[in-house]
Amino acid sequence: MWDKQLMMAVIVGATITAVLTVICFTKHSIHISIKLHNIEIEIKKEQKKKHLKHS
Repeated sequence: MWDKQLMMAVIVGATITAVLTVICFTKHSIHISIKLHNIEIEIKKEQKKKHLKHS
């Protein structure tokens, strides 16, 4: 009886840990892609400024 409860606790704990890890990783990935997108926009703005100065 106790073994079954222990197994359930371990499974539930592992599931929660896995879900939290995935959520954190997903948030982190989204954050990184937003940052990269913003950097790209900044680079394009700079390139346009330089291009205007040259012509």
